[in-house]
Amino acid sequence: MIRACQAIRRNLLITPLLLLALPVAAQDMDHSHTPIAVPDTALPPALSLKIVKDAISGYNLTLLSDSFTLIPPPDYAQGKNDESAMKNMMASGACTDDAQGSQLTGHAHLYVNSVKIQRLYASVAHIPDSALQPGINQISVSINNHCHRYWTYQDKPIIATLFITPADTQLIKHRFESFPVSSPH
Repeated sequence: MIRACQAIRRNLLITPLLLLALPVAAQDMDHSHTPIAVPDTALPPALSLKIVKDAISGYNLTLLSDSFTLIPPPDYAQGKNDESAMKNMMASGACTDDAQGSQLTGHAHLYVNSVKIQRLYASVAHIPDSALQPGINQISVSINNHCHRYWTYQDKPIIATLFITPADTQLIKHRFESFPVSSPH
């Protein structure tokens, strides 16, 4: 157990950053999960996570955020396929900063044990038991613009990570939040 905790601490900063650096298959569009800095005109976002056991099965993850609004892509992002949708987004200028006044907008990416599970357009997601392994599991979330570039502030990715052990009475073993929400827990 001590070795496992030491490994978690050692990899705490490295693993979430590696998640964001994972290349995504891209054709002739920017869908590479590269960083985008929070514009000077926007308030710096904060992100924290809360997780609870679901009454029936799995877990319910809640994203708590300040100065960031989760929304689906705009209608003009619709295309016949991913490539045409991304081209529409890029042509619209939406890939530059996605700020509505001082509030950033976009979606989140949910990772379980370094595997991207889904995009999130709302603040609550269900994680099925089948997505988790026995022992320690890593749940990470990044916030992104609709061109899949992850937001950074002060040159740091805006991410939140929980390390959980489902079979244990103390579910959350450790948390990391690059820019936590004030008093979220």
